[in-house]
Amino acid sequence: MAVNDTVHSEAVLAAGGTVITATHRLARHTRWRYDRAQESAGRRAWPSPDVLALDAWLRRTWESLTLGDQPLARRRLLSEDEARLVWRRVLAQDQTGGAGDDQDAGVILPLVASGWHLCQAWGIPAAALRVEADSEDSRAFARWVAAYEAELDRRDWIDNDGFLTRLGQPGHAGGQERDSLLGLAGFEPWTPALSTLAGSLREAGVTVVTVVPPARSGGRQIVAAQDETDELTRACHWAARHASTESGTSVGIVLANLEREGDRARRIALDILAPGWQLREPATRPAALAAGRQLSDYPIVFCALAVLRVLVAEVTFEQASFLLRSCYLAGAEPERAGRARAELRLRREPLERVPLGAMLSVLGEEAPRCAGQWRAAEALVASVRQRRLHPSEWVAHFSAWLGAAGWPGDRGLDSEEYQAAEAWQRLLEGFAGADDVAGQLSLQAALGILARQARDRSFEPESAGSAVQILSLREAAGQDFAALWVCGVTADQWPPPARPHPLIPLVLQQDANIPASAAATQEARTRLSFAQLLVAADQLVLSWPSVQEGTETLPSPLLNSWLLTAGEMASAPGTAENGHPDRSLIANSATAEAVSRDPPPQWPAGALVPGGSRVLALQAVCPARAFVEFRLRGAPLEAPARPLDLATRGKIVHRLLERLYRVEECSRGLGQVTTERLHALFTPVVSGVLNEFLPVRDPYLAGLRPGESERLLALVLTLRDLEVERSGFQVLTEVGREVSVGPLRLRIRLDRLDRLDDGGELVIDYKTGRFSPAGWKRPRLPESQLPLYAVTAGSRGVAVIGLRPRSVKLQGVGDPALGISGIKSPAAFFREADLDWSDTLRRWQLQLDSLSGEFAAGDFRVDPADRLWAVGQFAGLTRIHELPPAADESEEPDDGADE
Repeated sequence: MAVNDTVHSEAVLAAGGTVITATHRLARHTRWRYDRAQESAGRRAWPSPDVLALDAWLRRTWESLTLGDQPLARRRLLSEDEARLVWRRVLAQDQTGGAGDDQDAGVILPLVASGWHLCQAWGIPAAALRVEADSEDSRAFARWVAAYEAELDRRDWIDNDGFLTRLGQPGHAGGQERDSLLGLAGFEPWTPALSTLAGSLREAGVTVVTVVPPARSGGRQIVAAQDETDELTRACHWAARHASTESGTSVGIVLANLEREGDRARRIALDILAPGWQLREPATRPAALAAGRQLSDYPIVFCALAVLRVLVAEVTFEQASFLLRSCYLAGAEPERAGRARAELRLRREPLERVPLGAMLSVLGEEAPRCAGQWRAAEALVASVRQRRLHPSEWVAHFSAWLGAAGWPGDRGLDSEEYQAAEAWQRLLEGFAGADDVAGQLSLQAALGILARQARDRSFEPESAGSAVQILSLREAAGQDFAALWVCGVTADQWPPPARPHPLIPLVLQQDANIPASAAATQEARTRLSFAQLLVAADQLVLSWPSVQEGTETLPSPLLNSWLLTAGEMASAPGTAENGHPDRSLIANSATAEAVSRDPPPQWPAGALVPGGSRVLALQAVCPARAFVEFRLRGAPLEAPARPLDLATRGKIVHRLLERLYRVEECSRGLGQVTTERLHALFTPVVSGVLNEFLPVRDPYLAGLRPGESERLLALVLTLRDLEVERSGFQVLTEVGREVSVGPLRLRIRLDRLDRLDDGGELVIDYKTGRFSPAGWKRPRLPESQLPLYAVTAGSRGVAVIGLRPRSVKLQGVGDPALGISGIKSPAAFFREADLDWSDTLRRWQLQLDSLSGEFAAGDFRVDPADRLWAVGQFAGLTRIHELPPAADESEEPDDGADE
């Protein structure tokens, strides 16, 4: 057989030959096909087929040459990760090229590596890069390539691309232990480097053939979907039917933009192929994506990296939260409640970054086993923190630290977790073998390299050969299917526009006939791929989205001879509208069940309701939310605190004013204190408050103190200017009272109560965010906090002091005799001429009694017109999304409220 002979993989393997594939997925598919053929032939045992991806074959060949002491094998063959380390070093050392920053090098490195691969594969020498460089980018690339080659020569190293090129040179291919027959599968088009290697192997007596899948023919259909989601949903429903009716066969879906659409494709495929996967992991993976997630994104690997990071330095809150809740640390099950409480405590700590000490502090007695594991791991780190070691030594330490911290946990791992953990171990082994390349590293540098390698490594767990395969066009090359659906066959992608590599001079790419470098070669390659797909499956569907990202699309001109059958699938069963076939069966078999009314019990009269005045405020806007929070005690998971976020700044202001007004000189109002004296009183008070929120022991938080202190002083001085106009009152802060409203008993706390010298009280609340007093006018009293205080305390007025960055403003309503600027009379506020303050209190009393009565009766209504309080974490209980939308309530004028 000659190099251009085409055969099926079974013929090569049956003859004892080796099949070399373009991708690892194709290698697995080829082995699976061969094993199924042996089973179908009735064999119970057979030799394992010799099928390897190209990089694995190159590694095996190099090892074979090493045993034979061949000259080419005297160079060390670098792994892909090791080659990236060399590239990173080259980029970091090229200060004139602007890649001195490690982060910048990390961004450009994949582009540089892909450019080098193209040059080696298509025979573009480094000298040509220098001569033809026509831009700053191409000149920089030529310089980096020269430095990279010099480094490899100096250290006697070689990478996979260079080894493939050298192996094709005369005299090298024949000096290895080899098979007599090699089949090359999935390489389209053949690069000059591969053609040269094949020719060299033939000259050495090896038979080299092209492996092609068997041609298939059958049903062919065209589908015009509504959009990309509809297209992929239809494809998955169609694949589900074929996978379920033709068990053991290969079913595939091709996505042109799989790298970009991978997450969406995975989610839709699981929803359709494994309904309920969110609650119960399917026993076997129903879909296999060629575009795997990054290894670092798998939870078990993310946990390992987060453990190492928090032992070495500080981590983000998200990472710390994950560690506290992780099932991949020993003792997670018996301590899950304690660890959850520790996570809630950590949420309330205003930290920008979380050190291990903060985690140990919140763990406390909540999770002693977890705290003990962390302390044991911390002790191991202390002895080597300042040392420089080789990667193999760091890997030994990393493994010991992970073990001490309890990773990967004490529960059994499912298939995906186990495979991801195995991939992590292989990553560690590869890093441990990089001593010669990486040299001695600091702890931070070693962990940084390991994390980058985990982030750069794509990984998709292996699945059964019969799983629905979701592939890119490249991954589909060389495979055959019982059923195949090709998505996205649009005019702008079939053929796609030319995409020359940005670092290689265009003239060199076009001279080398790199397909992506010119529209003509790109079109020729696309037509060849299209022709191969037409004979790759028994059942074939070609589709395109009619609308893509809001823009109408056209089908590819390659479909012109097929378009007469367009729309044939529009009414097919099992489409997006009908859902998964199993769901349809369940829905059709269901019968309506009448449920008798079962109201909740009445709230015991006089029983204390936790939460203070908030229960009535929520009852006003969303009775269902009030029921969940105060009857079922379903508190929302609070957002993690951050240094000087809005919530923290509000707490700081409240705490500052509480303490400042308790100073004797300020208790009659800040307007009675001179500016100089107020400044002197302010300094020790603000220092004590900031110690609670921005402790000086934390350098980052300590750096925020001067700016925050300056902001607070400006706020206090503005508040002083507001109070200069007032006199004759005594300020009381954080006043607690127990009150009764209708059948409810509440404990309330007032921000501020001004006791007036001429009798009565003025209730004041501080607001650091937006506030509108219009809520005091509405029938359901959505702003019920201050009216509740006024009614129960018999005050002469209510007011809000808005503490905004640029202004301090008082607004309220009360007895006209108060004579305080910003407090309107009831007649002016409500725009009712005969309304006085006693009428206002009676009105509010009736409204509050009504709200308290609703709550006590177990009211669980949801207002579709005011959805804000029923969505988010509460949507599962309120079922707000099942209600039809309603018109919003009309808004009343703000009467001068802050906007």
